[in-house]
Order: sequence, then C-alpha cells, then structure tokens
Amino acid sequence: MHHDVAERDNRLIVLAESQNKLEKEIKQQREESDSAIGQFKDMLAHAQCANQRMPDDIIRLQHQRTAEFNRSYGG
Repeated sequence: MHHDVAERDNRLIVLAESQNKLEKEIKQQREESDSAIGQFKDMLAHAQCANQRMPDDIIRLQHQRTAEFNRSYGG
C-alpha cells in the first residue's frame, strides 16, 4: 500500500512539473504572439501614414517632372 501511494505521489509530481513547463511555454508563446501582433499593428499604422502622405509625394514628383520637362524643352 505504501508503495502504491509513493508511485501515485511521484506521478502527481511529474504531472505537476509537466503542467508547469507547459504553462511557461504557453505564456512565452502568448508574449511572443502579443509582441508580433504589436509589431504588425505598428507596421500597418506606418503603412497607412505612408499611404496618406503618398498623394503629396506624387504631387511633388509631378511638379518636379513638369519643371524638368519645361527646362529641357523650353516650356
């Protein structure tokens, strides 16, 4: 009987250690996922800002090309 109790206790200890290890791994994966999501959101926000600035950049480029064309062809 004492042997059975000792075996059960050992199994419970192994299970508890295994569960703790899994919980740590899950926590680490969650933190990594949260970090990746945060980076993705930042990247998306910067991309949206770049898209909002793009029309101004395009207008400047068009003015620059028009000026270059006028200089080249005397317009």
